[in-house]
Order: sequence, then structure tokens, then C-alpha cells
Amino acid sequence: MNQDNCNIESIRKASEEFLNIILSETVTIGEMPAPTFSENQRAEYIANRFSEAVLQDCFMDEKSNVMGTITGSEGTRNIIVTSHMDNLNLRENYHINITKDHMVGPFIENNALALAVLVSLPFFIDKLNLSFKSNITLLTNTRSLGKGNNDGLKYYLSSTKTKYNAGITLENITLGRLNYQSIGMLRCEITCILPENFKWERYGAFGTIIPMSEIINKIGNIELPKIPVSSLILGSVNGGFSYNNISRKTKLCFEIRSESFDILKRVREQIRNITDEVSARSGVQVSYDIVSEREPGGIEIGHEIVQKVRSVFNSLMLKPDFFPTVSQLSVLKDFGVPCVTLGITSKDSSIATNEAEEALNIGPIPIGVAQLIASLIEIDNAQEKQIKGK
Repeated sequence: MNQDNCNIESIRKASEEFLNIILSETVTIGEMPAPTFSENQRAEYIANRFSEAVLQDCFMDEKSNVMGTITGSEGTRNIIVTSHMDNLNLRENYHINITKDHMVGPFIENNALALAVLVSLPFFIDKLNLSFKSNITLLTNTRSLGKGNNDGLKYYLSSTKTKYNAGITLENITLGRLNYQSIGMLRCEITCILPENFKWERYGAFGTIIPMSEIINKIGNIELPKIPVSSLILGSVNGGFSYNNISRKTKLCFEIRSESFDILKRVREQIRNITDEVSARSGVQVSYDIVSEREPGGIEIGHEIVQKVRSVFNSLMLKPDFFPTVSQLSVLKDFGVPCVTLGITSKDSSIATNEAEEALNIGPIPIGVAQLIASLIEIDNAQEKQIKGK
């Protein structure tokens, strides 16, 4: 079937037929532990699946990134579709449960469904007998989250000889997102440690939790503008281990986000002053580390890729949700690849029974898959017109 005969309705129906395969792949991939820097089990499985699909140039690199190429009929242009392999789950044994309407499991939002879609994509395209003029690279990358700082994707893009003309980064959630701009971000850690030579008679026996509380309060009082959009996310704080033992170490993890990198730099220095002040007054050692940093940027809403994907949304009656993202879009932008980020389904927060457990809705998945296929077709056609127009 060529692209002219492959309409959005036929793609959607085929997506429904592939749903059980995608769910099965999601469970298989999702139950493999893949904490950042330890994604090898997922990587090896995905490499085998890409090999079974007889993708060209299928390999795993030194960072355990896995890639394979669907060769285009002309091959003069290249499109990359990428999704990260790492997640937040450190447990070796856990299960994903499939109900009539939901997939439920620990940290399932990152990013097993998107990986399952990428793994299934070559078989799906073959079933549709669909061909592309551009080469389509499927990449599952490592070291995305936290201290990984997108190092896997950066490594691949800096080492490959392939020049990419367009890209899609794929996330589990949320269907309807159409990101074309990345928001600036600083991912930070502050650690308070009680030194061995702590002067109890001078500072008192309060440990590290009270100084950290003071730091948190002062950070919370930093004024952030509404325009450019800026926000502070306090992610986690950990310290101490019992009722009657003084906490010797407390750690805070948080993010600062802004559409303005100047604001990020200003807030970064304000926080540094706060940590220095609290350390001097409390006698505890305070370290302040930036573990990940991204500058804002991207393409404009009028860019042809955004408009092509937007036309797909209209055909599927999806309302696009435009917002700047902290997804891997920023990395592709830094390497000069015009890119959008798409989601596959939605989540259901009412199903989760604890903070780690998450639930994804099954119903929207076929539309999410159809959205991806149709977007690739539209971007492929856009690339062809650019060539002919030169």
C-alpha cells in the first residue's frame, strides 16, 4: 500500500488490530528494570526485536543505545524517532497488570509503552505494506533521566554520521501533546551533611533536617515570574532513619524551569547564596550540585513539521496541547534537528494505590499509534517536497 492509498481511517483500524501485541510488548519491556545507567536488559531485548524485524544498520552502541533503520525508497532524507529506555524503578521484581481499561504498574509512565510502539512499528508498517521515501531511524536511548542528563541521546547524535532532517520524540503520555519548544531547566541536588568535627556546644543538637527545612523555606520564597513561564518543582527530600537518632545527612532533589535562561541563571545564584548562608549559620556542610541543565529553544509553531502533524491531529479529531517540554526534544534541537514530541495515551491518577504505582488508559492507544504513523507519512511527504523545490 503506498501512502496515497493509506488513509487515516485504515491506519487507525490497523492500530486496533495491533493493540494486543503492543500491550504484550509493554508488559515484557515494562517488567524489565531499567534504572538510569543500567538499561542493558531492555537494550538487549529491543536489539533482538529490531533484528527480527530485519531493520538495516541495527546495532547497540557503547552507551547501550539501540537503533535500526527502515530504509526509504529514495534515502536522500532521514527522519529519527526516539524514546528513552530508562525509568525510575529500581526493583528487580515487579509486575504490570492489564485490566479491561488500564495498564497498572510501578512507574509505568516511563516509558515502556512508547518503547513497545517503537518495537512494533516495523511489523505494523509491514502489515500496512507502507513505504517511505525517507530513511526512518528508530532509536531507543539510555541515560535520559536525572543524572543521565540525556547523555545517551547526546552520544548517539554526536557520533553518528547520519544527518537528520526531522525528528519525533515519543513519550507514553499524554495523547494530544504537540511540543515543538523545550523549556529551560536546571535539575539540582542540595545535600546537608553533619561534619565529624561538628561543634555541638555552638550550634545545638538538631542534625541536618532543620537546616534543610530552612533552605526549602527560603527557596520557596524566591519570586518567579508568570511571564516568561517559570516554576519550581520540589521533587523529594530524604533524611534520617529513626525517631531518636540525629539525622547526619539530608538530601533535596528539585527542578527549576523557565522559558528564560537568564531567569534560570539568576535563580541558580540565589539558591547558591541561600545554601552558603545556611551552612555558615548552622555549621553543617551544604553541597549544591546541578546534575542536569537545558536551555530553552526549539522550532516555531509555523514550522512545516508542526503544521503537518497538526493536520494529522485534525484528521483524528485530537485537540493539540501546546506547551514547552523538558523532553528529549531539547537535545535534538541542540543538534539542529527540527523535532516535535508526541504522546501515545493518557493516565488515570484515580487508579494508583501508592506514589510509585501509575495507571495508563488502554482505550486511546490505537489513536496514539495512528497519530505516529500518519505524522511520519506527512513529514516524509514534506521532506520530499523540500527536495523537489530545491
